Amino acid sequence: MKKLVFLGLFTAATANAAPFNILDVRQMGMGETGVASAKAGSAALYNPALLSTDTGDKVSILVPNLAVTIFADEDAVDAYEDIDDENYIDAINDAVESINANANFENAAADFSTNVRGLNRNLAEISGKPITGAAQGMLSVALPNEHLGFSFYYAKGGIAEATAYVSECDGELLDFYADFVDGLNDASTLPNERFNCSDGETSIDIVVGNELVSPEDNLTSNFLAVTLETDEYGIALSREFKLGGVPVSFGITPKVVSVKNRIANVLVSDASQDDFDLSDRLDANERDETDFNLDFGVAVQLLADSLTVGIVGKNLISNSYDSVEDNQTKVTFDIEPQYRAGVAWNGPLGVSLAADMDLKENKALVNGVDSQYLNLGAEWDVINAIRLRAGFRENLSESDDSAYTLGFGFNIIAVHFDFAAALGDNNSGFAFQFGVEI
Repeated sequence: MKKLVFLGLFTAATANAAPFNILDVRQMGMGETGVASAKAGSAALYNPALLSTDTGDKVSILVPNLAVTIFADEDAVDAYEDIDDENYIDAINDAVESINANANFENAAADFSTNVRGLNRNLAEISGKPITGAAQGMLSVALPNEHLGFSFYYAKGGIAEATAYVSECDGELLDFYADFVDGLNDASTLPNERFNCSDGETSIDIVVGNELVSPEDNLTSNFLAVTLETDEYGIALSREFKLGGVPVSFGITPKVVSVKNRIANVLVSDASQDDFDLSDRLDANERDETDFNLDFGVAVQLLADSLTVGIVGKNLISNSYDSVEDNQTKVTFDIEPQYRAGVAWNGPLGVSLAADMDLKENKALVNGVDSQYLNLGAEWDVINAIRLRAGFRENLSESDDSAYTLGFGFNIIAVHFDFAAALGDNNSGFAFQFGVEI
């Protein structure tokens, strides 16, 4: 039998887009900082003004930058694993067959009750707790210059969120089933029994024709899966000015953004069918739109250019994208402006320190975690060939969303390779980058 996918009743209709979450490899290793510390290759995404502060006048080429992150409640992950390991649904259905055949009744009844209660306990743990994943790839060509910095980039990003919602009636129903079977002495003659949910509307016969009906056939929960995929093409330009003798750089990134959203609001009865395929359901509910947007950044260099202070506004033009309707559920994704400030210090012996902070809270995709990040990071450039990185990221809006980061990079002449990882109690990530500086 195909394993059951657990879903939940969903009625909300509005969602907001992703947090400030650029997955550059170097910056991931440095606590996901970047507004004042990003290098030329990724400056267009973090702060276009940095194209006039990183004045090595070398062409920087990133091909590619790839990164993946995931966020999920730790207890919910344990519950999903328990459901998968114990295979509750198959065990329950096997016990129902034995009970209806009145074969080895005592063991069958005990197996039924144990698995029904275990399933119910784990369903309660996962209900309403989303699992969110993000991935990003980027290609860029950048020429930093204080007079006219330039970068062209293509970035592809995706966010997926799945949330199980277990209805209150399903929890009551499973308890009712377990109590009913616990009260049986044998199955030679099963009494007619009807379950009445506390909602006053749901009424289910659990015994039909002297046979126990499998709980799987009567579950009414469902789950919501949504994805938001973006293809972004941008050209970043920057220019440095002297204001009172202080170098101040301004940068702008006009960009074309293609947005593809998909939705699947699926009932348990549908998901448990052998021919059900979630990918097909999502593909059938796909919608594409294309818009123009804009980023703007400022960077100020102080202390003989060793200290950089930056601020950036991303997606300055608000846009909304409606999903198609699936099972009477429709979601609106709002792309709202995001603002972040940062500071970076380039010290002696190849040591660099950086800190960023979101200036406003960013909403989750649908039911995930809202975010306002504080990011701290450091890099040690050893003999200009090996780079060690570490950092920390704290979500000020959600105490359970923090992560430590580590990164490592090395270069062979003009070619460099970078790796990074992030790990927290409820989230993790990994990134890889290959680049060339000419």
